[in-house]
Amino acid sequence: MAYDSVYVFIRAAGHLTNPGREIPITPAAVWRELSNIHDGAAGAFPGASGIIDFGGNTQQQVPSEKLVVILTVGKHGLPEEVAYCGRREGTGPPAAWCPTDSED
Repeated sequence: MAYDSVYVFIRAAGHLTNPGREIPITPAAVWRELSNIHDGAAGAFPGASGIIDFGGNTQQQVPSEKLVVILTVGKHGLPEEVAYCGRREGTGPPAAWCPTDSED
């Protein structure tokens, strides 16, 4: 998650300094720019811990549909996935019991 946190900051700060914008990088400016990390503007992206997408909402401070994986200890003590909620690339639908955005 540290990788994703740093990359989100770099992506938001980088968007502030795009040619023609050159907005000073301040905490407030970066916070505001997080809302542009979504399926439109600066684009949601696959992070190490799932798809990072802030939904385009300026008041949203956490990613939409953040990946949560339920694991169990399997054969030989190795982790095995039981189910997941959220978004990630190259997988089927999340578990049926996962909350939806309307339940947040």
